[in-house]
Amino acid sequence: MLHGAIVWAPMLAADNLVAAKRCETKLTDSRVKHYWNPDRTFGQLLSQTLNLKASMAWDVYLVYPPDHTWDTELPPPPEVWMHQLDEEST
Repeated sequence: MLHGAIVWAPMLAADNLVAAKRCETKLTDSRVKHYWNPDRTFGQLLSQTLNLKASMAWDVYLVYPPDHTWDTELPPPPEVWMHQLDEEST
């Protein structure tokens, strides 16, 4: 079964918890969990995992196999990922 996680973070001036909750109501699939990351820590850690030039990963789409584990300080490398950043995927 497919599962998803959406991590909301304040990247633009209008981004806040209220805006994230409003968007969350439009994506109500029970297989998707939503998270609010006000200090953008996840994006910073993910940037390291993906080896990006930018210090922050955002608007990225990650695919992990069903049996992946998240037992390290940094997020584990995804099997496949896509982005809208000005970078080359590796």
